[in-house]
Amino acid sequence: TDEQLSTTTPTDEQLSTTTPTDEQLSTTTPTQTLVETSGEEEDSEQAFGFAGAVEDQAYTAETAITALVMPDATGGEGEVTYRVFGLPAGLSFDAATRTISGTPTAATDGAVEVACLAEDSIGAVAVLFFSITVNPPLSFGDFS
Repeated sequence: TDEQLSTTTPTDEQLSTTTPTDEQLSTTTPTQTLVETSGEEEDSEQAFGFAGAVEDQAYTAETAITALVMPDATGGEGEVTYRVFGLPAGLSFDAATRTISGTPTAATDGAVEVACLAEDSIGAVAVLFFSITVNPPLSFGDFS
């Protein structure tokens, strides 16, 4: 939603790294942050950001997940590279297909904040936050 979107201009120090800090990952509400690094005229049709959001996810430990494809980033310049940070153990990200897949190996202690970063060829960065909760594996008891 528009309430979840914000646009900021980063400082040179903020542009020196694209790794999110613990503070950036500690948000409890899924948000999308759009960052424009160009000092040129801003054109709303050229704003760099994700084409959609990702709902919070809930999985079960030791059970393979259905592949989750991150939305495409639009409005950037040239080739866009994607990275994901904060995935629970057992899950991986394929940047070429923008897909998270795998089998979570252990339950998480509540929701884990995940950040998907997209960076275009001129260094504009868009960040998409969502959370993943991995529940304990199903237990059916001993029926013998």
